[in-house]
Amino acid sequence: MTKTMASTLKNRVEIWREEIISDDIGDTKQDVFIKKVWGKLSPNSLKSLSQGEAETKNSQNQYKLLFREGIDIRKNDFIRFKNQDYYVDYTIPYFNDISYREAYLTLKVE
Repeated sequence: MTKTMASTLKNRVEIWREEIISDDIGDTKQDVFIKKVWGKLSPNSLKSLSQGEAETKNSQNQYKLLFREGIDIRKNDFIRFKNQDYYVDYTIPYFNDISYREAYLTLKVE
């Protein structure tokens, strides 16, 4: 039995978008839930950066999310999975199957 591409999408992730909300007080930025989608979240690379101040370390973990074509993921969005936020760097078409896309994400840990 052959495995379909859709059967590899095992992670249920949430898409969130930072939008400007206008009210009587003024404009504020607020995180707005967009939708839940199935995707395949996998690690891509790890960068560990040392800061000179107070011996702090900062690491940037880059991940890749494979998802179906037609889902609107923008650069200012972030993906929430297991209470961690992954910020969208960019998206590209998945060249093995045109009905899918890849989003490259950054998880920043301080």
